[in-house]
Amino acid sequence: EGTSVPPPVRPFRHDFEIMASGTLTTSRIMHPDDANIAGNVHGGTIMKMIEMAGYVACMRHLKAAREKAGTTSNAKDMKEFVVTERLEHMDFLRPMFIGQLAKLHAQVVYAKEYSILAEVVVSAESLTEATETITNKAYIWYHGLKDDKSSKKGKKLDLGKLEHFTIPKVFTSTAKQAIYDKLYSQMMSERTKAKSPKQEEVKASTTKAFATNEGESKMCKTVKQSASTLMQLMHPSDCSTEKVVYGGVLMKLMDNCAGLVSFRHCRSNVVTACVDALDFLKPVFIGNLVTIKGQATFTSSRSLEVLVTVMVEGPMTKVPYLAVKGLYIFVSLDKNLRPQNVPPLLPETAEEKLQFMEGEKRHMVRRAARAKRKAAAAALKVKKGSEEKKLKK
Repeated sequence: EGTSVPPPVRPFRHDFEIMASGTLTTSRIMHPDDANIAGNVHGGTIMKMIEMAGYVACMRHLKAAREKAGTTSNAKDMKEFVVTERLEHMDFLRPMFIGQLAKLHAQVVYAKEYSILAEVVVSAESLTEATETITNKAYIWYHGLKDDKSSKKGKKLDLGKLEHFTIPKVFTSTAKQAIYDKLYSQMMSERTKAKSPKQEEVKASTTKAFATNEGESKMCKTVKQSASTLMQLMHPSDCSTEKVVYGGVLMKLMDNCAGLVSFRHCRSNVVTACVDALDFLKPVFIGNLVTIKGQATFTSSRSLEVLVTVMVEGPMTKVPYLAVKGLYIFVSLDKNLRPQNVPPLLPETAEEKLQFMEGEKRHMVRRAARAKRKAAAAALKVKKGSEEKKLKK
């Protein structure tokens, strides 16, 4: 009974452009189990909601393409789907707290070849004060996959048999198309580097002096003191109907691990400040065992950078494989929820020293980008103010 082959379905037509029909607007009240003991909602909780909203928007985009093409198929027999490919750098602009209403709006904005891009805007609404602030704006990529060869219902997807499929195009303005084209090229380039990282050595002549005196050395924390590992088996609740683990589930686990590293290093209330681009190199399936490892790589006076990797083992996997790798940046908060200094990091090995120096470069890039965004926001505010004055006159 379960081996009957479904009737053939007319294939997709991908030679047309459609409007961005893939959208989703959703909301959820933040509960105590979504936050830390200080009431700050975990960054991983927000990222999980972002990834889920983007996933739904992308699947709706594919559904709209099928309807426009005139394809009629049962959703249960649908073998084309998307998996998380990459989360672009994302800042946590404002904190979110227990009792606030998290509101998300996701929309597909771009598609090229096998990749599709969703923009997700998150805002926090205070139900008591009737105020609303934007907390996050994320761009998340998904990759189109299909499994035409497995016709047996309930059969687990075979990673070796999955095929790519071309995503239907999205209609957008010429200016935005150029921006997204550039973002796509950057994404493909960085993913290629992530899949084949170069092994570098630290030269003695370029090694930085990290502790200049005995007093400073005592204040420092080593990488080993805060390094942390989490392990979890992937259950049905962590997966889509295709039995592929949601990217948001992995992002939340990574944030949990990075938060543990940050807490052990700072010994205070810590919150996610931003996350650098996360590349999902290989899918994770139901029943897989994931091992999440986190270690501190760099500290500035007010922030801590944590490198997090996700290794995966399957029932038949002889060697664990790398699924995701990314950088999380945390800040330490005092009792008044204000940023405070973090203990300096003291790298000991050649690899740790190299990571520290690279982290320092990334920190300078992030700081320059923040300054640029603030200047642009200030200029826009001045422009709006002058326009309002003209209208009043």
